[in-house]
Amino acid sequence: MDTSTAAGFVLGFDVAPDVSFVAGGVVGLGLAFLVVAGIAVVLLAIKRSLVNACPVGLRFHDAIVESYPELDHQSLSSYTEGLEELGFAPLADYTISAEQGTVQPGFARLFGNEQLACYAEINQLFPVTATVPMRVVFVSRFTEDWSAVTTDRVADAGVWLLRRPTGCWRSVPGESVANLLAIHADLCRIVLDQTRCRVHRPVSSENWYDEERRNAVTVRQCIEKRNVLVLLWEYFTFSGRTEWLGRLTPARSNASNDYN
Repeated sequence: MDTSTAAGFVLGFDVAPDVSFVAGGVVGLGLAFLVVAGIAVVLLAIKRSLVNACPVGLRFHDAIVESYPELDHQSLSSYTEGLEELGFAPLADYTISAEQGTVQPGFARLFGNEQLACYAEINQLFPVTATVPMRVVFVSRFTEDWSAVTTDRVADAGVWLLRRPTGCWRSVPGESVANLLAIHADLCRIVLDQTRCRVHRPVSSENWYDEERRNAVTVRQCIEKRNVLVLLWEYFTFSGRTEWLGRLTPARSNASNDYN
């Protein structure tokens, strides 16, 4: 009798392998592999969809107010008047399309203030599901790809996912245009104090369009580099973010990111 077999009988069991148990283990491992592979495929598809949705190759077209029946004319007049009182001059009314990615139909009126080296944009989107309220945003561009953005629009999960390490922003709903500009000036001071960058000049619609095109490419690259699980986690756990200071220290937004 084989020594190992004899020892098995002495101990009261047969040490010969159970074929059904081994087969079950192999099947279990195979199923586990298929499940993991399936999840990986789904995650890759989600990541690719997110990246592909980011618009690049932006095109800017002249927009005519009368072409937008859902446009909030009252808010447009009120914002326009408030910005002109603050020294902002209208630069263009436009809408956007893209060579790649998804762009919601919308209307934007661009303003510039050369003395402040600052842009202001009144915008309203018209997605299929529901019209988005008209809001205003102040934007200052700096060297080394830094920017400061302040808006009275409520930040959502999509905005949070598209944040950049050198793109600082504040969301301050309900503020007047004048107060919003003061809050924006404070954000610009933070950026300039903590970096070696300088403001971009001159202020013009052409420069705005060029920067928007570059910014769109940067945003897509950031999404491509990020972990899809982190993106999904941030999307579904997003709640009430009102500020993002990126690489600045201290980052009072108290949010870490995985591409810094």
